[in-house]
Amino acid sequence: MAEDRFNKNVVYQKFIEYTNAPFTKALFTNKIQEFMKKGRKEGPLIEFFLGFANEHNIIPEPASFAEEKSDAKAEEFRLKGNTFFKYRKNVEAIEEYNKSACYAVSKEKISLAIANRSAVFFEMRMFRECLESIRMAREYGYPEQLKEKLDRREAKCKEEVEKQPPKGEYFEPKIDLPVNEKIPFVAKCLTLREDKTFGRHIVTKEKIPAGTIIAIEKPYCKILADKEIYLRCSNCTDDVSYLLFPCDSCTHTMFCSKACQEEAMRDFHAIECPITGALFKLLDMSLRISFRLIIRAFLTFPDTETMAVAVMKIEREKKNVFSFDWRQELTPEELFTPINNMRTSDVFFNDYSSVTVLCFTLCIMEKLLKKGSPVFKQQYLPTREAEEFLKFYLFHKLPVNVANNNYLNGVMDSYGNQYNTMRGMACSPFFSLINHSCSPNVACIPSKGAAGVMSCIITLKTIPAGKQLFTSYEFTHFYSSRSQCVGRIWRTAITSSAKCVACIKNYPRYNILPSPNYAFLQCLFTVEDARKCFVEVKDFLCKNGHKYPTVQLCIAEEELKFYLSVMCGNISLTIREKSRLMAQEYLPAEN
Repeated sequence: MAEDRFNKNVVYQKFIEYTNAPFTKALFTNKIQEFMKKGRKEGPLIEFFLGFANEHNIIPEPASFAEEKSDAKAEEFRLKGNTFFKYRKNVEAIEEYNKSACYAVSKEKISLAIANRSAVFFEMRMFRECLESIRMAREYGYPEQLKEKLDRREAKCKEEVEKQPPKGEYFEPKIDLPVNEKIPFVAKCLTLREDKTFGRHIVTKEKIPAGTIIAIEKPYCKILADKEIYLRCSNCTDDVSYLLFPCDSCTHTMFCSKACQEEAMRDFHAIECPITGALFKLLDMSLRISFRLIIRAFLTFPDTETMAVAVMKIEREKKNVFSFDWRQELTPEELFTPINNMRTSDVFFNDYSSVTVLCFTLCIMEKLLKKGSPVFKQQYLPTREAEEFLKFYLFHKLPVNVANNNYLNGVMDSYGNQYNTMRGMACSPFFSLINHSCSPNVACIPSKGAAGVMSCIITLKTIPAGKQLFTSYEFTHFYSSRSQCVGRIWRTAITSSAKCVACIKNYPRYNILPSPNYAFLQCLFTVEDARKCFVEVKDFLCKNGHKYPTVQLCIAEEELKFYLSVMCGNISLTIREKSRLMAQEYLPAEN
């Protein structure tokens, strides 16, 4: 929970002024030292920070962040979309049209925004998607006097669809090894170990070659990156901007289906809806998914008293993902159990900056839930005891939640360009057991499956029998300095002595790595082409992995992730549009 998590908002800047001022820094330090000396009893420390925040009016009321729906604002965003469309910035235009739909009050304004969206998809030659948006515009009551234009677009779309080949199915990944009988989404050779250095971690009992899919897990919780909220479904996070329709109440949430809307209302949105404006202004993505995990924890139970008793039992039993038979349908409490029992490093509580940021974050979240979300307050905060449990749970679970999430990442393309394609973050019970390394041997790739968006875990290196699995929570030694790498290990390992192989062997950054000859592959955004390239890169990694680290092997690992992403249909609208425009530029001129 580094300080830069809040740098985008003035509220945190105000807090930083207090934490850096000599008098208040000394005051905060004394309170944290008292907390450490008195057996880490969090009550007095929490009350001190809450009192300080209230006394100095650091955190505004949640209502001050609310953004009301307005047809005038909706029209402003729609016109902005028109400008983007005029200059062929099509993805930006779609984003503005969807934002317009979110801010609109009247159905007519929503229909106008969605109809404009259909025009962009027509321009992008995504005719099936265009037809879906035309259908939705009509359902929202598109004005009768404008229907002739929409009818013409629809007729042209249907003509073009007839000319196009049937829409191909994306590759649905499957685990390449025999699966665990009780955990069918994990390879049988993977097992849980625990020691004093790394805590709980996953090792393999058999040698696994590079490029092997070893697990396909449904995330327990997902959240979108800020830049994706008007391009993806807030519930499933799928890239279906042509199907999106707005939440009836807030301006930051869109869904791709009634089923997703209902699931979101059940799992998180009934609590989040009145405070979405505050969430996006006050918390970064990592803290927002941590907040959502807190919400989902409470929603697992009918009231706080029941939850408090259940959490004590869950933590006493110490069950994890390997404790359950996943062939059966688990209860909400059973699904919640391995998430509640995630762990992080105790070293966290020895750091002044981390503890002060934790306490400040707790102040924000407590105020949002207590004063900004009527549904949560009514159901879960009826008594003083319930409010105290909320503070206790926030204090102990926020550091754990932050340390155990993973990015749903975009990857390098085959030209070496790093597009900003991160879709969001996820939290999964099995993947959370895999520790960080700056030289990871596995990666998590979002994929589409029959059960929705899944996390596909693939090996990047050949892993010998008995060795631990490692992933990268952010960048690797290829991109990062040694101090950044050590900081990431510190976030999750049980002791400060834990080090990854990149730290032990002092792997260098890309600019000083050896560079033996290697012919880089170039891949079109097609499943067939990606499959062929995937096999070639997998073979290269298996044959040459013992030479690691070299520039070529590091890039080959990025390529492996990229090709699997293409195969799984995990290529964002932004990249697909870039690819289309590039292809147009290189098409031969017509005679």
